[in-house]
Amino acid sequence: MFNKHIPALDGLRGFATIWVVLSHLDQAGLPKPLPGQTGEYGVFLFFILSGFLMGHLYLPQEFTATNLIKYGAARSSRIVPIYYLTIIFLVSMSFLIGKDFVYFMNIHDFIRHMAFFGNKYVYWSIGPEVQFYVVFIGIWYLYRTLTTNMVAVFPIAILAVAMIIFLQPFFPGTLVFSKFSIFAAGVIMAGIVAHLPSASGLSQVKSIWIAQITAISILIALTFTPFWREPILNPYAIPKDISFNAIYGDFRWIILMAIMLLILAIETPVSRIIFASRVARLSGTYSFSIYLLHVPVMTGAHNIANSLGWSVFGATLLALASVAAIGPLCSTLIEKPAQSWFRMKMIALGTHMVEIKSKALPA
Repeated sequence: MFNKHIPALDGLRGFATIWVVLSHLDQAGLPKPLPGQTGEYGVFLFFILSGFLMGHLYLPQEFTATNLIKYGAARSSRIVPIYYLTIIFLVSMSFLIGKDFVYFMNIHDFIRHMAFFGNKYVYWSIGPEVQFYVVFIGIWYLYRTLTTNMVAVFPIAILAVAMIIFLQPFFPGTLVFSKFSIFAAGVIMAGIVAHLPSASGLSQVKSIWIAQITAISILIALTFTPFWREPILNPYAIPKDISFNAIYGDFRWIILMAIMLLILAIETPVSRIIFASRVARLSGTYSFSIYLLHVPVMTGAHNIANSLGWSVFGATLLALASVAAIGPLCSTLIEKPAQSWFRMKMIALGTHMVEIKSKALPA
């Protein structure tokens, strides 16, 4: 069995964030160093990581009211406070600057994003993530029920999953069911990891080292070698609706990313050096703040560099340095304190509701 926390996954999340940031430099008016749809690959990695982490952290736990309260508090506090503050900030800036603001949002956009059904910019991906947290409650319940009543539950569960996957292309891109196979693949990989031999026993297996080096090489190749990647791995045109990109339903990508995630989740000297180093883990820790704010920050840095007469290269360096600075700053001063406060309030609310319900039941 593995420990609950897998350090390498922090670094992998940070790597996905770097993919997204570099692929969005052009949105800030700067040269885009990464080809193709590298940013979409980063979002894909976020989704499958979420599925894995939910399965890894919660499926082993009993499905009880107490655990459900802790789950809801942890998941909602992870997203809601800093996300809502970001959307409010963007709408405020949109009213102050107008349509020239890089991430302009009107009232309609504001309502949709606050309800987790928005489709603008990078924020479209937050909706499916939060919706998956809700859907996962059902997965958790069915999984725990399967352990005691498999004959009754298994056929229904399998049929439901098959129907969702079959209908996946027909769901709007901002709904979790349009990305369900990605999240589900992550949950399945977590189940496999839970049944592997002890981490200490696997860490010295040389074939796993080789597999991890191969997986890391694939990630690097996907980043820097467009001449073979685009026609072979991603033959689709980029759709106008960024939330409904064809790669999110491509089972080749799902299988590839799921297997690489499974391999990299095993703690070895290779994974510790590459993805579990202090720098890599910190990039994962600050990834959500960076993800939410990187384009407005880079745009502001570019405007400052232009006013100072800097070269494009200098402006790019300033933009990236600003993102690297704002991530830890926002995470430390806003995201983490707001997360702790919100989590505490949610636990208190959930506990109070359970107490009221228990008192209302007849003795």
